[in-house]
Formats: sequence, structure tokens, C-alpha cells
Amino acid sequence: LVQGTGLTYLFGTGRGGSGTGGGRQRVGMSIPLKGYDLMPWATVVIDRLQLNWSLPAVPELPDQAKISMIVVIKKTGELDSIEILEGTSLEILDRAALDAIRTSLPFPPLPPDFPGDLLEITFEFVYND
Repeated sequence: LVQGTGLTYLFGTGRGGSGTGGGRQRVGMSIPLKGYDLMPWATVVIDRLQLNWSLPAVPELPDQAKISMIVVIKKTGELDSIEILEGTSLEILDRAALDAIRTSLPFPPLPPDFPGDLLEITFEFVYND
């Protein structure tokens, strides 16, 4: 967990596939939000993503591959939108990260006093870190 000015970054690891890549995998989340503590909520989301992120079996992972996406969540925890910012070189890896998001939905509702109706989160799924 790293907290900076207006930014929370939390990360964990996914479940391994049967490929030959020997590196570590991690999922990270950054929330550009000042003055509001979403750590309890974010911890639940990351835990859920870790459980649902199944790494596919690929013959060889690139040295480091990552997919970054912006996910907008409604206050109810339901998905508003997903936008891929950067994909990996392998579609199967991108699909595994998107499936982890979709399988984890809906996320827990945002706290009742959350300031707004939507939350924009940047997720980063990194293979062979």
C-alpha cells in the first residue's frame, strides 16, 4: 500500500497459471481522490480481484507485460465503464485481467458519505513483474 497526495495505490498478487513464466504477478489500483479514506473498500476490491484473476497458461510470458485500464464504478458498486489504456502483447492476458474485473462485479457499494456518484479507478495487472 502506498498513499500519496490524492493517490492511493494498493496491490496484491494473482493466482498462477500453468505457463512457463517464472515471474510474479500483481494487480494494482490507483484512486486519485484527496481527503477521503477508501482503504477498507479498496482492500476488499483488491482481495476479490486476486481471487478472480486466473493467469492463463501461455507457453512463454513476455519479460514484463501489463494491462492498464480505467474502471468507473457507480456508488452502488456496479460498473459504469471500462476503458483499456494499455494492453499486453497477448490478447489472452488482456482477457484474463478483464475477466477478473467482470467476475468481481459488482464491487461493494461505496460508503454512504462518499462524495460523488462515480469513482474512477486505474487498475494495472502486471505479469512477470
